[in-house]
Amino acid sequence: MQGFAQNANRILPGMANTVMNGFKPDLVPVYKELVTQFGVCDKWFASMPVSTQPNRLYVHSATSHGLSSNDTEKLIQGLPQKTIFDSLDEAGLNFGIYYQSPPATLYVRICFIFIVYINKENIYSTSVNTYRNLRKLKYATKFHLFDLEFKRHCKEGKLPNYVVIEQRYWDLELFPANDDHPSHDVSEGQRFIKEVYEALRSSPQWNEMLFIIT
Repeated sequence: MQGFAQNANRILPGMANTVMNGFKPDLVPVYKELVTQFGVCDKWFASMPVSTQPNRLYVHSATSHGLSSNDTEKLIQGLPQKTIFDSLDEAGLNFGIYYQSPPATLYVRICFIFIVYINKENIYSTSVNTYRNLRKLKYATKFHLFDLEFKRHCKEGKLPNYVVIEQRYWDLELFPANDDHPSHDVSEGQRFIKEVYEALRSSPQWNEMLFIIT
């Protein structure tokens, strides 16, 4: 890997100008408002100088288990390393995965947001999960339909210690994608972030949360 922009240009000359571009603040009003009210981190580093998926594996397991590329076969099989989900379970702490599309935490997809609620802290971030251990039968009850249960759990103050919220990845006419992934409509992603933020803000757990979006 020789660099993100360089790789884009190798795929299609001039593509670097597109992939390194962005939106004016007024086009992403939810982000615009959040960054005026909360702290902003502007220094980020890759865990490995390789492709996307190996880096995302680090989020919940601190390793890619030797994966150094977007190897579809291995990602579908799932990586076997121990994850924070396993550590939480061993410590007697709970976690939950709220999904809109089929849970990508079982396979190969981007997770837009996750929440951590440990020792009165909630954290939001971005991750990908291709962890084989999450497919164990004992974790089946950790998966929840976002539209049916997330807001109710927020309102009742029943969010687990660690929560992953998965967005819609596939762009369908009745259910448009809201994952902010090109070439999906970013307004859907803005609507999704606003919905999650307002549900959390109204929760009795709100004052015990550290809220991070990446």
